[in-house]
Amino acid sequence: MNEESKKSEIIRIVFIIPYPQLEKSIKHMVRSYLSQNREKSISLLYIVPWDEQEAFLLNKGDNTQIPQEDEDTRYLSVNTRKPIDQFISAYLEKVNFEYNAVIARGNLCDKMREGMAVPVVDIPFTGYDVIYALMECQKRYQPSRIAVVGRHHVVCHARGLGKIVGCELNIYDAGESFAVEKQIRKALQEGCDAVIGGYTTVICAKSHGLNAIVIKTGAEAVRMALEESIHMVEALRKEREISETYRIIAQAAKDGMVYVNSKKTVNVINQAAAQMYVGKERNLAGLPLEKVFPQTVNKVEAVLKSGREISNELHNYGDMTLLASYLPVMVGEKTAGVVLHLQNVSKIQDTESQVRKKLSHRGLNAKYHLEDVVHKSRIMEETLKIARRYAEVSSNILIVGETGTGKELIAQGIHNLSSRRDEPFIAVNCAALAESLLESELFGYVGGAFTGASKGGKMGLFELAHKGTIFLDEISEIPLNFQSKLLRVLQEQEIRRIGDDKVIPINVRVIAATNRNLQRMVQEGQFRKDLLYRLNILRLYVPPLRSRKEDIGLLFETFLKEYISSFHREPVTLTEEGLEELTDYDFSGNVRELRNLAERVSVLHSGETLGKKEIAGLVFPEDIEENINAGLLKAQAEDNTSEQAFFLQIFEEFQRRREEIQKGILEQAGRDIYDTKGQVEKALIEKTLKECGSNQGKAAKALGIDRSTLWRKMKRYGLLK
Repeated sequence: MNEESKKSEIIRIVFIIPYPQLEKSIKHMVRSYLSQNREKSISLLYIVPWDEQEAFLLNKGDNTQIPQEDEDTRYLSVNTRKPIDQFISAYLEKVNFEYNAVIARGNLCDKMREGMAVPVVDIPFTGYDVIYALMECQKRYQPSRIAVVGRHHVVCHARGLGKIVGCELNIYDAGESFAVEKQIRKALQEGCDAVIGGYTTVICAKSHGLNAIVIKTGAEAVRMALEESIHMVEALRKEREISETYRIIAQAAKDGMVYVNSKKTVNVINQAAAQMYVGKERNLAGLPLEKVFPQTVNKVEAVLKSGREISNELHNYGDMTLLASYLPVMVGEKTAGVVLHLQNVSKIQDTESQVRKKLSHRGLNAKYHLEDVVHKSRIMEETLKIARRYAEVSSNILIVGETGTGKELIAQGIHNLSSRRDEPFIAVNCAALAESLLESELFGYVGGAFTGASKGGKMGLFELAHKGTIFLDEISEIPLNFQSKLLRVLQEQEIRRIGDDKVIPINVRVIAATNRNLQRMVQEGQFRKDLLYRLNILRLYVPPLRSRKEDIGLLFETFLKEYISSFHREPVTLTEEGLEELTDYDFSGNVRELRNLAERVSVLHSGETLGKKEIAGLVFPEDIEENINAGLLKAQAEDNTSEQAFFLQIFEEFQRRREEIQKGILEQAGRDIYDTKGQVEKALIEKTLKECGSNQGKAAKALGIDRSTLWRKMKRYGLLK
């Protein structure tokens, strides 16, 4: 990879640290994340806010850039007494740092979004953050009334939490940074003697003589913000890549492509369409459609009005005949424009014969061999021995077996071992073709044979398989009235295209496959007996996986290695008990189900050892929950306020146990506020789960977090059973 490519892959992030005390923790978390994701190239600019009162403590200069620690990291300190958002925006314009995303918190995040052309990701506040700020404020200052100041989604977490800290709470919504000063003054007038909020709010409160505590942010919220910013940048780059790809494809296409907006003005026109234009104008984009391709105006108006596609319309244009299709561009329920697909009919006719000749040599080859069938069982070895004998002749074969046993793989193996190996192999899923399409797909048609038919006709799959093999999968699904037509093709070795008056001789070997009992279908009148006799010249039975259990371990190991290598995962070890549990399972989906299981294991259990319990959980996965507390749901349905009451009940109980919980935590030497937070959080989750009858969905709702977040926290604290 050249230096220019490496440079374009770097993700450059401006990380505005919410408050100085969090700087060390954020940098440690970022380093940890980058060490675990070495495939990502990240360049960071840290911006650390500070206050004049803390300048000596933090050893920061005024609006000065701190020396770089390495080539991918920069530091900048900013005085919060100044218009920080304006300063940062001006600074980013001056320095040579082409950033892709910004991470910030609170009102600063909102301000940065106003002038940024890149994603600005918010470091979210959670209910836990507010709770711990309240607890710290109550412990440190013992206030009688606390003011919670911040944006709406922050202060809403504080409603109803006053009982936890044992004092009154006043809520002040400061949706804009200029409103902070006003709300602090209001809080002072209303008797508040302490404040919790963001860093700027705390500085403002202290300037008015109020005690104040910063609402701190947990490491998980920071990590989520970092991951979200990286994912957003990657998604935007992917979207731009797709957009540029479509643009290049449109320009490189040999067919004419024109986009016309709702005012019937040409917005986009590719080179091929511009070459079809017979007028004198050079810049066609922006011209009315009637001046470029006037013959198409009526059809465009019809599509704009109806929102329905119009296909294969012929228009005389100069000395050309154009084949035009009109595709509506729908935005919601409104037709925003129309894409015109234009083809010169004379060029279509010139290339049609060449295309037909080359079709049989493009993508119609069998890629599997009989040696690719992984096995060690005797029954499978006998099956393959019969298949090798069948490969020596050109008689039709009927392969029978349950779904997922690998019938097509064996059919390809027979073809590749036969004398037809250098000729086409065409696989057809008969169940996937509608009855109306079967005949045209298998036998082809001539131009004008039916409405919507291609003007030049189409070669059928039997023609494409000439001298090779055609594999008819799920042959039992062919409609009864079509079976007689197929029988004639097998008997006479010739086909007649739809709408044609001549027959075309073919030399094709037919291998059919089914997972149904065709003899029984014959007795029930669902399958023709003479067609069965024609197909069932050579018969091959593929045994289900439960009949060759000694192959399960070998197949599982083979598939597992394949997916581990493909997904770049760590090797997975299977104990003897795990293998025994796997072998005892009756795979109703056969090899296909086993392969899917291996793929799931490679994704979920990278680097792990799987025993009996783990395998049992994989082959018998949990499904939709049924043991839901119906009483609680009914109560919530009857009373919309019951959820709030339930929430308060949990926290009232937690408040009663708070001193007991803190007593064994806060007094331990070496415990800091983050360790305390984890212990209290664990106790709160345990209590909530107990109150919710271990239902994680309701517990998450009561705690005000997502179910996935609750699951991660339970895993971290060892609460998963």
